[in-house]
Amino acid sequence: LSHGAKVACLRMLARLRNPDAIPDLLAYLESNNVEFRHEALLALHRCRYRFDTRNLVRFKQVLHAEIADALQTCTLQVEVEAMGSPMLLHDGLEVAWAHLRERVFWLLAMLYDPAVIQRVRDNLDLDSREKRAYAIEVLDNTLADEFKPLILPLLEDLDITRRLELWKRSARALGTPSLLNAESILELPSSFETESHTPWLKSCIIQALVYDPRYKAKIEILNDESELVQNTLAWARTVLAGKKEKRNMLSIIERVLILKTVSIFGDTPDHLLAEIADLLEEQHLELRRVDHHQHRNRNLELHRR
Repeated sequence: LSHGAKVACLRMLARLRNPDAIPDLLAYLESNNVEFRHEALLALHRCRYRFDTRNLVRFKQVLHAEIADALQTCTLQVEVEAMGSPMLLHDGLEVAWAHLRERVFWLLAMLYDPAVIQRVRDNLDLDSREKRAYAIEVLDNTLADEFKPLILPLLEDLDITRRLELWKRSARALGTPSLLNAESILELPSSFETESHTPWLKSCIIQALVYDPRYKAKIEILNDESELVQNTLAWARTVLAGKKEKRNMLSIIERVLILKTVSIFGDTPDHLLAEIADLLEEQHLELRRVDHHQHRNRNLELHRR
């Protein structure tokens, strides 16, 4: 199955909530592809799946994978701040961050009391600092000691630099493998297939770096199985080739910006708009001058008939 077909199947399983699909969904938790993991965790959450002592090892593996993604996302946030990158890339990182927190809550609800985890989540979403502090205290009393240094920095109100410092210290203490630093992330590896970024975030990165001559060679050899990223790369290579065509191709990012000007899409998240934009086809219409007098005379003649 293609990347898109796999994602569609996982989303269908999430809607069906069929417990018979749990073994297949658990297999996807070991995937390096964050999109597969996200949809599989959502489906397991809706199936009310529970981890127990027999499969606690799998829980730890998935949690470590999510924290590794969190560290990469956090590092990338620091880097794009220094680069002064476009706001759209900032927005893409915010979406990635929100999805990451969501996956961690789904995981916790599969191991601990779901009602307690939901209350913690609800309080963390409030503007009240006291409520958020109370939520962290409840979580601190709920989590096993080995999970606290990994999960609490993700949810506490911390400066990005401080959060990175705590995670890197935890990674060393737990023997977690070294993670990509900002330079290696932005160096754009020749293949995104095993990267933890979603297609939307990858497209944002390509859009942000396509005009930087340092990344021209890397973008030209980049490949990915996601159709969204493939289409973004096709646009980027057109830009790099310097083709001046009458019918300039819009990037996925530019299509998203156009969709956001339409009222019905105003509150739709950018990553969902990207999926819609990827399905659109551009139609180029010839600009014609209209002779209003001739048009009016023709209407009068039709009226007389």
